[in-house]
Order: sequence, then structure tokens, then C-alpha cells
Amino acid sequence: EDDAPEERDPREENARDRTLSDTRTRGKSPEDTSMFPAVTPGEFDSHVLTVEPVVAVLFTRLGERRCLNASREVGTALLKMVGQVQMMELNVSDAGAAELAERFAPTTTREENPECVELVLFPHGRDKEDADPETYEGEIAPEPLATWMHEHVPDFVMPITDRLVDTFLQAEPLKPKVILFHASETPPREFVALAANFMEDFLFALIPESDKASAEKFGVTSYPTIRLLFIPPLEPGENPPPEGLQYRAAEFPSRGLAYVEMHGWLQQVQMQVLGKDLGQGDAARAQKPE
Repeated sequence: EDDAPEERDPREENARDRTLSDTRTRGKSPEDTSMFPAVTPGEFDSHVLTVEPVVAVLFTRLGERRCLNASREVGTALLKMVGQVQMMELNVSDAGAAELAERFAPTTTREENPECVELVLFPHGRDKEDADPETYEGEIAPEPLATWMHEHVPDFVMPITDRLVDTFLQAEPLKPKVILFHASETPPREFVALAANFMEDFLFALIPESDKASAEKFGVTSYPTIRLLFIPPLEPGENPPPEGLQYRAAEFPSRGLAYVEMHGWLQQVQMQVLGKDLGQGDAARAQKPE
């Protein structure tokens, strides 16, 4: 009799399951289920206004459940842009965010029928406080959102031909050069975004397929091809000679132009050639695409 299995009341089992589920989710704020990394009002200046890359901020009334769905809708539509533009979310329901929301996303703060979300793109460079940010007013769908973002990402890719190659290489010699050999005479959007996010450490150029002389000079036989030209890291205490610096060349190990792969490749160059430590600090983590 003592070894007989205990009879269980299904109603009690269901009640226990509900209690366990409530315990796991109780205390979680709406931000915990957001698709965007959070930026607090105190971080806004250092993470948005004074960083080099373009930053998109979704101002959201996260204190309201209906608005969390709106946030997810924007996040889903922006999946193809992940990594190309830094994306963050500011909780407009936070009392400390009132001033920023009123300044940059006033439709989310109005008393009557406030908007759930407002997507704002902050311009490039360190003069963002004086520049006018761009507010998205179109349909929440992947194509129009991606087009709008690409239109506002500045183009730092220099189109060059054979006679300008040497001039390009002589500019800022210790800065690695990233050259895209491409079938078209205009750079693809992914490469423009790459240049915008890494322009502080690299110089970017495009050589079209029509420039056969440059292709022969660099040994390029297929398109697209990315070549990295860099000065090897100097030894501690060693100063670069005023003349005669010799570039080394490396080739991007893929024929495609997938943004995340290009981004990761240049981060490796930052660490191995430029000696950057990308694993420290919130700012470094914020710059890494998921």
C-alpha cells in the first residue's frame, strides 16, 4: 500500500503549472522581451550623440503592452539591417527619458493619442547634437525601412581609377585601406554601411570592373573582390620611417558581400593589426552586431 503510486488531481497539476509560469515571468519588465538593446537616458549622449557610426533609436512607450507589440513589429521589419546600423531602444515610459523623448520623438509624449513608437536615425559624426536627426514616417515593412536607412547612411567609399590608386594609398599611410573591386561603378549598400561604421580606422575605395589596369595591378580576376592593404604592426617603441612604407595585402575570404561577415573580418583586423581591444566596455559591446 505504501508503494502504490499517489493519485494526482489534474486540477491541482494545472494550478501548479500556472503558478510556476507566473513565478518565472513575474517581475520581468517589458524591456526584457524587446528585440533591441536598451539605452538609458544617462547613456544617450555617450552611446548615441557622440559616437562615430550612424545610430537608429526606437523611442517606445514600453510601459504599455500595446506598444511592446509595436516595438516587436519594427524589430521584425529591421532584421535584414542588423549590424549595418546600430539600433537601440529608449523606454519613453521612463520618467528620466521625458526630456529626450520630447526633444527627439514628441509624438510619443503628447497627451492625446500618443504614438507607441517613433524611429529616429541620428546622423554621422560627433556633431550630432547640432544636426537634425531623421524621423521615419513610412510603412513598417522591411523594404521601405531598409531603403530609408540606406538613404541616410553617408557614403565614405571613394571611387578611384588606375591613376588615382597611388594617391589613395599615400593618404594616411598607417590607416589600412579597404578596396572593393566591383562589377558596378557604385558601391553596394552593404559596403557603404561598412565604410560608415569603420571610417575612423580604415579608408575605403571602389575600383569598377571597367578599370582593367588596376585589376591587373592587384591580380584581381573575379568580382566582387575585397583587398585589404595595411602596414604590418610596428614593434613596441619602433617609429615608422618617413618614407618607403611597404603595404601588405590580404583578401577577404569570401566572394559574397554579406555584411556580418565583412564586419567580423574588419574587427579581426582592428584587433590583430591596429591592436584594438574590442572586448572591453559597454561602447565596444554596443558596436558589435548580434
